[in-house]
Amino acid sequence: MRLLLSITFALGAWGLSAQNYLTERKLVAPQHDGFHRIDLTPDIMPEVNGALSNIRIADAQGKEVPYLLRQESPVRYNTVFHPYRIVQNDRTKNCCSTLVLANEEGKAINNIHLSIRNAAVAKLMTLTGSDDQKTWYALSEPTTITASGDGKKVSTLELVDFPLSNYAYYKIDFADSTSAPLNVTAAGYFEVNVEEAKYASVPLDWEKADSARIKKSYIHLRMNGRQVIDRITLSMKGAPYFQRTGWLLQEQPARNGRVKPRFNRIAPFTVSSRQPAVIETSGLRGADFVLEIENEDNPSLEVASIEVSQLHRYMVAWLKKGDAYDLKFGEERMRAPNYDLVNFKDSIPQQIPILQVGPLRRIEVSSPAESNSIFNSKALIWVAIAVVIGVLGFMAVKMTREM
Repeated sequence: MRLLLSITFALGAWGLSAQNYLTERKLVAPQHDGFHRIDLTPDIMPEVNGALSNIRIADAQGKEVPYLLRQESPVRYNTVFHPYRIVQNDRTKNCCSTLVLANEEGKAINNIHLSIRNAAVAKLMTLTGSDDQKTWYALSEPTTITASGDGKKVSTLELVDFPLSNYAYYKIDFADSTSAPLNVTAAGYFEVNVEEAKYASVPLDWEKADSARIKKSYIHLRMNGRQVIDRITLSMKGAPYFQRTGWLLQEQPARNGRVKPRFNRIAPFTVSSRQPAVIETSGLRGADFVLEIENEDNPSLEVASIEVSQLHRYMVAWLKKGDAYDLKFGEERMRAPNYDLVNFKDSIPQQIPILQVGPLRRIEVSSPAESNSIFNSKALIWVAIAVVIGVLGFMAVKMTREM
């Protein structure tokens, strides 16, 4: 039994030490306790595998610090509610209610959102528009509106649709002859704002070659190590008017006896004198790419500009003030960690301080003299595992016979 426990504990210790880190970067000490952001910039990305799973944060004792991975979306949509000024809100007992809204900017609109305190009633509503508040024009047929709510909030947001118009004033009449009036607390419209995500520029070298025989131009892009590529923007110049089609190619390493590498087509694009070509690649990983441009019978074009960029990706972790932390990068096959923090990602604020990252340094590997332990040999490890299985089997048979 003692032999079995010794082997088991030794195997466990070997398993814990088997997660080898190859390189590391020191983090600047945090200025306060709390969540911090660590940007995975283009100079860090070559150390990270395609799944971003071989990166860890370690404290001064070498213990892992839980973190979350975040990535900006290419496009963000923000919805903002803009209230209208209520010019008139009159109520006539046992008759009707009148609500007049001012469209002071003269915007062309086709809907109004009404915030109404919940009520288990239905009202007949009529909508009209005017430019002087004297003559009112019909906008829609009388409709029924309700404000019963969803049981979760005390107010209901009702949408009133109508044909696109730009009246200076809108009037809503509610029929109140059978019940008390509705309590309208606000009226306005929702505006959707589209925001472009922030990209980081990836350093690259490029060279262009033309082939008159096959009537094509090739632009070879080389990055410093394997990068994550989310967008390539290409602008050409030459003739006053041009429009060329092309393909983004990715170089595949030579294998199976092939001498020359092979290029696979990834995405088509069109570049013209009207606008540059924007090639969305959505997390494409690689170090070498080629832009192939069809010239047909036209003269080749010159490159005006090329930009390779990646979306901002970053880690979020709760760190202590003044403590020392390192970013550690492991082998390509390292699996992603599983932290409790993923269950609380909605509770972490978006605006958090950014920690600077130090230069890359290689982690020294133990010398052969330091690694003569029996448990550093894979062959002996398998022998030990076989011994454990045999001992467990023997004990199980013995216990069964005794029973």
